[in-house]
Amino acid sequence: MSLPIPYHLRGIAEETACTKDTLTLQLRCPCGCTLFCIFQNTLTDAEQAQLQPYQDALAAITSCGYPDFAGMADYMKTGYLRDFHLPEKPAFADLKRITVQCTACDAASVIFDSRYHGYDGAVCGTEIPPNYEPQMQQIRSASAVRIQLGCTVTPAEFIEITDGMPFTEALFSECFTQIDIAACDRDGVLHPVL
Repeated sequence: MSLPIPYHLRGIAEETACTKDTLTLQLRCPCGCTLFCIFQNTLTDAEQAQLQPYQDALAAITSCGYPDFAGMADYMKTGYLRDFHLPEKPAFADLKRITVQCTACDAASVIFDSRYHGYDGAVCGTEIPPNYEPQMQQIRSASAVRIQLGCTVTPAEFIEITDGMPFTEALFSECFTQIDIAACDRDGVLHPVL
């Protein structure tokens, strides 16, 4: 079974290529337009202030020569930071959300929201409340949008992983394990968005 078009994109995306594990889509608004302004979530000043203690503590650790959490965890296990406690990271800090707005009719669509889309969002869920509305910032204007999805999980594996949850194509379509979103400029050059 090839990867289906994600349920939330069916009204705006057209399949351009498909293999066993990948699906490439091109966005086309129902009005026929293929050019979109692209928006990405960003933190408000208040959210940035709330996140700052976590970032400061992480910076203190990484300045010791461990650039990632795995290295920091190993460092902590050796006893050097026995009394160190990393502040809790606010849930909103992990949100990734991309929306588009048609340049012809101004119709807006959510292309990716990590609370709902992708395997983690669709099956595992997140701690970010569904009513949380992130601040959005325009990052590209008048661009064609290409989305490439990947999934190596078969429907049978999906059923096994989800503990026998009822298999529906709508849920399976949202369980991609990789997403690449790119804006295509007038010269046909792709610029990564997510």
